[in-house]
Amino acid sequence: MQESFFSTLIPDSSAKSLSRYTAMVDSRTRDMLDRLAAATDNARIKLKVGTCLNRVEGIKTVLIFASLQTSQLSISPSGSIQ
Repeated sequence: MQESFFSTLIPDSSAKSLSRYTAMVDSRTRDMLDRLAAATDNARIKLKVGTCLNRVEGIKTVLIFASLQTSQLSISPSGSIQ
């Protein structure tokens, strides 16, 4: 009885159009979510690469600083190398 009541309220062509529209919206939503997921993954990778590069730069800075400190220690206060 509910089916006949529903079919009298909404014509079959309108129900089919609504179904196609719903499928189109679902497809578009999935596509946008996939793009968002890919962009999020790319951002995470770039962040990790940036963090790794910062760590490498930090290590280089520490090594250069340590090298300079060693060089300073080998130079006497009068300016001659010991």
